[in-house]
Amino acid sequence: MNVDPRLQFHHIGVTVEDLSASAEMIGQILDGTVVFEDTLSGPALGSVLAIDSPELYVKIIDADGTLVELLQFDSQHERPAALSTERVHPASVGAVHVCFDAPDIQRAHETLTAAGGTALSEPHDVDGTELFFAWQNGVLIEVAAT
Repeated sequence: MNVDPRLQFHHIGVTVEDLSASAEMIGQILDGTVVFEDTLSGPALGSVLAIDSPELYVKIIDADGTLVELLQFDSQHERPAALSTERVHPASVGAVHVCFDAPDIQRAHETLTAAGGTALSEPHDVDGTELFFAWQNGVLIEVAAT
């Protein structure tokens, strides 16, 4: 039996500050459905995450076959400085963002800001692609009209 050695994309996971608000926003933007929701804890999870006694709230949203996993840690756990909820500058090494394709960039901008996002700017043309960046619950989001 030959096994394909290539890795296959499964999901994108994002740690957020407000799980409910983030799930609602992602569901609206991507017309997605929550397909998994649970609270995870225990020594095995603690070992994998290198966190003592974690309690992790999880929602997975299926957006037409793309899975978005949203994670919120129990607020009683002190976050190390490297894992703080302060916004990371987009140019910082290790900064991560999630990008959404939008057929109507202006409508996406309005929808995201109406859902509580903070746009860094209005949409701009960057090398032939209209795009903008926004913050939503501590997560950097790019929206592009490709």
